[in-house]
Amino acid sequence: HATENERTTQVPTSSNRGKPERRKAAEQFDEYINKMIQLDKRKHTQNLAFNIKLSRIKTEYLNGLKEKSEAELPSKIKAELDAAFKQFKKDTLPTEPEKKVAEAQKKVEEAEKKAKAQKEEDRRNYPTNTYKTLELEIAEFDVEVKKAELELVKEEAKKPLNEGTIKQAKEKVESKKAEATRLENIKTDRKKAEEEAKRKADAKEQDESKRRTKRAVPGELATPDKKENDAESSDSSVGEETLPSPSLKSGKKVAEAEKKVEEAEKKAKAQKEEDRRNYPSNTYFSLELEISESDVEVKKAEFELVKEEAKEPRNEEKVKQAKAKVESKKAVATRLENIKTDRKKAEEEAKRKAAEEDKVKEKPAEQPQPAPAPQPEKPTEEPENPAPAPKPEKPAEQPQ
Repeated sequence: HATENERTTQVPTSSNRGKPERRKAAEQFDEYINKMIQLDKRKHTQNLAFNIKLSRIKTEYLNGLKEKSEAELPSKIKAELDAAFKQFKKDTLPTEPEKKVAEAQKKVEEAEKKAKAQKEEDRRNYPTNTYKTLELEIAEFDVEVKKAELELVKEEAKKPLNEGTIKQAKEKVESKKAEATRLENIKTDRKKAEEEAKRKADAKEQDESKRRTKRAVPGELATPDKKENDAESSDSSVGEETLPSPSLKSGKKVAEAEKKVEEAEKKAKAQKEEDRRNYPSNTYFSLELEISESDVEVKKAEFELVKEEAKEPRNEEKVKQAKAKVESKKAVATRLENIKTDRKKAEEEAKRKAAEEDKVKEKPAEQPQPAPAPQPEKPTEEPENPAPAPKPEKPAEQPQ
């Protein structure tokens, strides 16, 4: 960018340069220009040409100045400067493609900012949440989409247009958008699964509480009406003997649940060690590790639920909360398993497409080979025939 100093120094020197009238006129000229200048980003060549134009107007004005300068710039000079500024703005206005590129660039920056904020939030919430949540995956993939869109807009802004490159850029955008849509669908499915799990847990809890109230009332007042055991004393004694068995079963369930937690933790630890060994060939925190750690969370939630159910008396509210937590953790685990399945399918599909593309590339490469193949063989056969020496031997036999 040319500076104001450059514009003022472009005024040629003359013998009357020191006159106060000329200095005053030059100052008025520069002051008027400074009021009109806007600090927009311009190309260097455009700035240079514009500054030269302004300098020429200034030189002509000062050279034609009378002995006594007027208090203000003449309207004719102002009009000429106004016209020069108007034309400059018109010449330097961004084109429609340039506007699109600027907008796309801004969208990339916004998406990157959003992804960075989500990453920080995930770090703060770890290990309560998984280190890389679905929200972070979505945010990071949105950056990929926006970057692909920026590249497409840039290609469309180029002159001349390269249709092949534009086609590739469009395909890349569609591919990134498809992956982003898949992640959004996973998020929607997960939300639905959590809501459904909550609903089922509530319904199950209501059913169990109803059954317990029904059992409690007839057990105390109207056992004969139920006709379960014909009101025999022997049956009541059997019932008393079987009372400890639920507590024994509960204790067994608690022990089993605790064992499952330990096994899951052992598996997650082994996966973590494997991830560390494979880093940086693999990501430090792989999907397999996410699945293993999520399984630990599920097993811990189930362990807490079994402990709550084993307590006497039972706290129904805590049992309900524990069940909801189990369903929530299972929903997360299911989501991760679905991501693993989808990734596997995507990899298989990518391999299949790559194989098909290789076949397509090989076919046109094979076709031109048989056509030129016979042509070089013929000239190679011709020199081979005269090369041996049977011909000079035949004339040698005639004189004999």
